[in-house]
Amino acid sequence: MKGLLIAAVIVAGLYFADQHYTAGKYASAVGQLATQLRHSFGV
Repeated sequence: MKGLLIAAVIVAGLYFADQHYTAGKYASAVGQLATQLRHSFGV
């Protein structure tokens, strides 16, 4: 179950990163995603 959740987060992250990439904001999207992942998993 946890694997499915992680996979869903990765897919969603890639989707949003792609949206930002088309707008020329890939680095910003990755930074935001990394921050969200750290908060989500308490790392």
